[in-house]
Amino acid sequence: MKRLRLGIILFSLATVSSACGGGGGGGGVGSGTIPQLIPNPITYTNMVAEVSAIRGASDTLLMTDVFLTDHSFPQGGRIQTSCGSGVCQAFYAGHKLVDISLLNFQLSDPADDHRFYTSIGGVNIVDIRGRDEEAGIVTDFKTLGGWLDYSAFAVDVNSVVSDVGGDLRDTGFAVAYSLGDATGTTPAFGNATWTGTMVGGDTSLTANRGNRIIGDATLRFDLPQNTIDVSFTNIRDIDAGRPHGHITWQNIPVTSGSFSTGFIGNSINGRFYGRNHEEVGGVFERNQIAGAFGAKR
Repeated sequence: MKRLRLGIILFSLATVSSACGGGGGGGGVGSGTIPQLIPNPITYTNMVAEVSAIRGASDTLLMTDVFLTDHSFPQGGRIQTSCGSGVCQAFYAGHKLVDISLLNFQLSDPADDHRFYTSIGGVNIVDIRGRDEEAGIVTDFKTLGGWLDYSAFAVDVNSVVSDVGGDLRDTGFAVAYSLGDATGTTPAFGNATWTGTMVGGDTSLTANRGNRIIGDATLRFDLPQNTIDVSFTNIRDIDAGRPHGHITWQNIPVTSGSFSTGFIGNSINGRFYGRNHEEVGGVFERNQIAGAFGAKR
């Protein structure tokens, strides 16, 4: 997987934070382990090769809004993201906070701590932890994501532990994304089920804001109705060690290989990936979780 380069967001945030009074708010992520997943002997080199191939073939990038862990930030700590043509951007007060494309995604560093697992549906899962330091800003980050054959997905959670100006201390952000080779067409082979994994970040205005979430994903397509049902189950906060309730959507219309429904706070946006719709993935926001998912047939 990749993590978002901090310079893309935090250097701009330093200006915005100062203008808004800066400081305050929640801290970073805690320690934790991933339950109910099978350790995977895959290596870092294998991951880089496989995810690089996915990225090279991808034509679609989906991303949630950016959620800041500083509760005092305007708009409740949410910066709206817009995506199109393989590019995602976010602006605040005239500042470009996010400008990411499929071309400038960057994989994790070999010096980071990588832990590999296999989840339901045989999805490769990676838990990446590390620290970045750029221009006096030191940030701890945790990435939780997965990849299949035609798509990848992840959530990035970052927390600033120190900075030379002091404006960003204890501030961080969480954002989830999905990328892949979208078919652009709706399945035509009958009813089918895809199984895999969802990941996310806690966006609530509580002490758990920024904690990482993981669960099982099941998607069922109804050909006669051209609709899809989405179910996230066995959801748990791996940093706080507590469960979350199930998340479901039913009868979402599918058009040209994509599906979406809902508004801010309760939405999902997905795509079918692979030549024969072998996979499905996307991003969502529900129950104060912003996340992404990937599953295969």
